[in-house]
Amino acid sequence: MLFRSLAAVISRRNGRPLVVTSHGGDLNLTEKLPVLRFLAFRVGRSADAVLGVSRALCNKFEAMGIDREKVYFAPLGVDVEDRQSNRGLPVKPVQHEGGLLVLYVGSLSARKSVLTLLKALSLVQDRGTKVRAVIAGNGPERKTLARVAASLGLLGVEFLGECPPDQVQRRLAEADVLVMPSLSEGRPVAIMEAMANNLPVVASDIPGNNELVTHRVTGLLFPVGDSTRLAEAIQMLAKDPLLRQRLGAAGHDRLISDGLTGSEVVKAHREVYERVTRRKADNQI
Repeated sequence: MLFRSLAAVISRRNGRPLVVTSHGGDLNLTEKLPVLRFLAFRVGRSADAVLGVSRALCNKFEAMGIDREKVYFAPLGVDVEDRQSNRGLPVKPVQHEGGLLVLYVGSLSARKSVLTLLKALSLVQDRGTKVRAVIAGNGPERKTLARVAASLGLLGVEFLGECPPDQVQRRLAEADVLVMPSLSEGRPVAIMEAMANNLPVVASDIPGNNELVTHRVTGLLFPVGDSTRLAEAIQMLAKDPLLRQRLGAAGHDRLISDGLTGSEVVKAHREVYERVTRRKADNQI
């Protein structure tokens, strides 16, 4: 936020357009720290355009008092063109002897609520359903989460740490389901990457997640922080390979129909920047 404030000052001095983009994390902090909320408002008011990667973020900008004409919905996208839908292909059973393979990709911070996932996995294991989990990411909660996994007696939970993109893609190809249990989000790229790979998604029902995941259509949603409902969703997918395939294919199709492919998103962002540049030039005449 400090760097954006500096950018606003520099932009006003040299007459160039200032475009500010929020991915969610910075704006979520403004709800806890009034001084950051004030800075965000000042930057947004000074900017020529404010971009939010989710509709929920755009609504937050407008609620802060930033001119609606400056606010643009500018989602992120992923490369889908080289990854075909699995619709109509033979249904795959669980790929692993150890049971359903659950994948989490993201930082290991309190906001991501990986603890909810570990508790859910414990419930699933206690109910006799075979399940394994791969946790890809790093952060301040890693050691605590590893201790919790051990204390819960979880079998087959692997903490990978930080993973390069090619390894993430390999893990997506190996997994049976992606889980995103966050308390707050912008619009998770991990969910879109899973959808691009025809992987069913189970996500907490929060803004950002629920713009991508429609319950029982492109994935499954559960109440935020509810490990019991998350466990039920995981068990449902473990028992129903046809449902896994249907949700995965629908997620892949959603990316294309919503213009969330890499090429479409680049084109949309270019149009926003060209519009802002023209408006800035017109105002200086």
